[in-house]
Amino acid sequence: MAHLVCRDTDALYDHLAERVGPLPGVMGAETAPITRLVKRAGTLLPT
Repeated sequence: MAHLVCRDTDALYDHLAERVGPLPGVMGAETAPITRLVKRAGTLLPT
């Protein structure tokens, strides 16, 4: 099992296709993208 943080799904695909796929013995991979908002730009509202 491995965990990977990517900026978007294109970056995830590139990593899997270019780095993981060519590894000897790798026959396939299952992915489960989990989207999470880490930081959001904007103005803070007074409470």
